[in-house]
Amino acid sequence: MIDLLAAAPGRVHRPYLICNMGMFLDEAGILPLAPVQSGGFITGILGAPDGTDRNGQRVGGGGVASFAFNSIYAGSDGRAATVAQLRQWSLTDAVGTSSAAFADVLQNQFARWASNPLEFAATLARWLDDILQWIRSHLPEEAQGRAMALVRQHAAAVREEELGVLKFSFPDLQALIPRYQYWPVLDPQSITLPQPIGCADGGPTGFADGGSLENTGVNGLLAYSDIDGVMAFVNTMVPLQQGQYGVADGRGGFIPGTDVILDESIPPLFGYKPYEAGGLGQYKGYVPYTDTTNGDYGAYARNQVFDQASFAP
Repeated sequence: MIDLLAAAPGRVHRPYLICNMGMFLDEAGILPLAPVQSGGFITGILGAPDGTDRNGQRVGGGGVASFAFNSIYAGSDGRAATVAQLRQWSLTDAVGTSSAAFADVLQNQFARWASNPLEFAATLARWLDDILQWIRSHLPEEAQGRAMALVRQHAAAVREEELGVLKFSFPDLQALIPRYQYWPVLDPQSITLPQPIGCADGGPTGFADGGSLENTGVNGLLAYSDIDGVMAFVNTMVPLQQGQYGVADGRGGFIPGTDVILDESIPPLFGYKPYEAGGLGQYKGYVPYTDTTNGDYGAYARNQVFDQASFAP
């Protein structure tokens, strides 16, 4: 929440709610997100990030009056747009979508497995005992045998041909992931049959929790030119704790006194990747995004708003 400046003398200052969300962009495989904001006045993609919607249009450029979000663009007279809606966008939609942290995880995890089915089989094999125990404790007794047999068959696959014989497929996620109609303010065009983003069967665009991009709210606030100061309270499940490594000093070592593990939302604000423990494929401690090559925490790579040198102190 931010405090809106009163528009006229004597007006009461009131908090202004902003819900941060993400919208899936149209890409093959892993789907990136564009930042969306929803408040009492406007809802939309305020910047102009790279990427297009399912209809091939560049996204962003600003917002529409919030009640008119989730609409199909029909035309404009130069002063106002005409849209079609089944129902108006509501506070319930904004709050619910800004809490849909599962959407990005499910959409892209299933995309990874679909492009590499053997990775899915390996994941089943790794968690086989836990999955079988879940089946025993959650499914009806008459369904347990068939479910366990299917899981074991998939987990035992070591070649893609074996998965093909099993008629391998993933469930449709569209009933789980928030989906709304979207049109770009940057270049609005009338589209008779809008297509979905990341879906091939028609329908509206997929959305996810804004925290999948940036979870402190700092970047979202800086989208407004009249913000003079920001206080961000990071209420995280990750406590401040001692780490084995610290902030890289650029010479193969670490800056003294920086061996502290922070929540992953904070280092990217300074251009650093979140803390990594140095395991397989990982870096040690905090390393600048510019000095790394692995794809970990790639969604946070553009979140830097503070001087990199300020991170260690």
